[in-house]
Amino acid sequence: MRFRSAIIVATVLLLSSCSNTWTEDDKSSFRKTCLVDAQAWAGSPDKAASYCDCVLGRVIARYPNVNDALEHLDSLINDPYIRACKATVKGR
Repeated sequence: MRFRSAIIVATVLLLSSCSNTWTEDDKSSFRKTCLVDAQAWAGSPDKAASYCDCVLGRVIARYPNVNDALEHLDSLINDPYIRACKATVKGR
């Protein structure tokens, strides 16, 4: 799944921040990584951006602390609340 690779790459980027909260750099890194993968299936840059904004918002809502998000990557990948972002974008 593309979301899985986005999470893995984002993890590497996020680990460099070593902060507990989501900084603007953390968000930007996550979003950029997500966009690379999402553009392959979303059909348009706008849909890819919408998907990544949805995923990022939901990840932050679930785990406002970056370190908590990193500790729960497996949960994030399989979380129906987060996975629903893809269905929302594809349904447009």
